[in-house]
Amino acid sequence: MKIAIVVNSAWAAYNFRSNLATGFEYAGYEVIFVIPYDGNYSKKLQEKFQCYDLADPDIVCHFTIKPNIYGSIAARTLGMPSINNITGLGTLFIRKSLATYVAKLLYRLALSFSNLVFFQNIQDQKYFLDNKLVRKSKSRLRTAIQRSELESWIKDDLVKYLGVSDKVERVIAQCDCVVLPSYREGMPRSVLEAFAMEKPVIVSDVPGCVDIVDHQVNGLICKVKSSTDLAEKMVNMFSMSEKMRQEMGLNGRSKVEGFFDEKIVIDAYIKSINYIVNNEKIV
Repeated sequence: MKIAIVVNSAWAAYNFRSNLATGFEYAGYEVIFVIPYDGNYSKKLQEKFQCYDLADPDIVCHFTIKPNIYGSIAARTLGMPSINNITGLGTLFIRKSLATYVAKLLYRLALSFSNLVFFQNIQDQKYFLDNKLVRKSKSRLRTAIQRSELESWIKDDLVKYLGVSDKVERVIAQCDCVVLPSYREGMPRSVLEAFAMEKPVIVSDVPGCVDIVDHQVNGLICKVKSSTDLAEKMVNMFSMSEKMRQEMGLNGRSKVEGFFDEKIVIDAYIKSINYIVNNEKIV
């Protein structure tokens, strides 16, 4: 039995989905990746998995909006079962436009072909259900700046940009706190990684973040889009004793171990796939 994991970036596939693929293999499935080759991360994936531009799998797992939409339609055309993953709505759904309307129509069509749809936070799931983009029986729980603006901050010594890294744990280890002031998240991996390394966090009061961060327990929550409140929370964190920050970090570690351990997520996928393969037919 083959499973295809479809991602629109080899970098994302390598950094975010390789452990899931390994879990599938341990469960007895053959895993292939359908990704755009980039000459770097695709080669790293090929060291452990088969990678193709086109494939003929028995079941397909889609991540990110384009594979979710086009991949589901393609899988239906070929008579393959598929599982979709809504990993966050992003700016397309934050800024209402014609593109938002079109995306809803496409999602409604594509997800009608899907066997199962995973969401990473309750708010995203509710949004899709309220807008009738997916049937409840199929659903399961589980904005960028311009480069020129970043360069001006670096030039003015406002920020220190460390660049891209495949060893993010080395960076987190040198920090006292991880800050994620985003406008919306699916399930923020950066926060999970911070908690895994027993670091407290500061996040915005947005879906995804508030699903995992408990205010003054494992981190602090600031008002969304409020630089003033964010600065206040950063000062509060800075003013805490080292013992208090360590306690917050330990609470964060306990949270991810109990609810967000990657083994729990992988097990949920494997159980769902086993059920679909053994009990459901494509209609």
